[in-house]
Amino acid sequence: MGGVFGETGIRDGSMNWFVGDEAASTASYFIGWMASGVVIAGDVRDTVETIYQWDALGTGLNIAALLPVFGDGEKVVKNSAKHVLKYPEKGAELGKNMAKYGALDAMPNEGVKVTLINLYWKDAGTQFIKEGVVVDDLIYVAKKGSLEKTLQVVKWSDGLVVWLEEGRLVSGKVDPWVKDVGGSGWEHIRHNHCIDTKPGGSDYEGKFGPEYADENKVRELISNGAKYGQKVDTDIYHYVEPQSGKTLELIIGNNGYIVTAYPV
Repeated sequence: MGGVFGETGIRDGSMNWFVGDEAASTASYFIGWMASGVVIAGDVRDTVETIYQWDALGTGLNIAALLPVFGDGEKVVKNSAKHVLKYPEKGAELGKNMAKYGALDAMPNEGVKVTLINLYWKDAGTQFIKEGVVVDDLIYVAKKGSLEKTLQVVKWSDGLVVWLEEGRLVSGKVDPWVKDVGGSGWEHIRHNHCIDTKPGGSDYEGKFGPEYADENKVRELISNGAKYGQKVDTDIYHYVEPQSGKTLELIIGNNGYIVTAYPV
């Protein structure tokens, strides 16, 4: 449908009444739109077959095999802007699938990649590309995690990308306070290790101590720990804070996702 209707099928387009927003807002539709005009016979055959089998993901992947079309960065940027403008709530989803299909890797230069990252993830490129982190690292995070929910991205000297997401609680609650088991990311860290459960205690005078009463200081500590920590066991890293000499323990998945962090 993206290959046939293109821009006319998205919201406010002349054929949107036929295509519908549910289809037009997907990455498969967008990739089909980008590939329109360059599809050759074999690709048409394979794509029609996946449509016949009602395999929307397969359809997107077949069309994405035409990656040379994505060499036209100006076209992709212009049409991405139109797509995100019409479906702002779908920007991160579009970006994640573009990354998954390999379309972002096929962009012709770094500037185009950064522009697209900023379009799909609301200025994530401007926020995270620094201190050794490059745009391809953000594409990696988009493939492996949720870039739209990412709070920090750091780079180790060995090239591994490490990131902290908003995360989630699984069993924790505040009133009355119950320890969270099974959660991960910042929400899990904050709940289990920052909130002071003692009556009258301030929110951030938990295990990190009163000097970390500001959550930004806790996240900065975690960022330093992720960047400079030393591996002591499978997925376990220790960072010795240079001023206090205290040790922060971090659990980091083999893909670079920060599961949790807490003072030893």
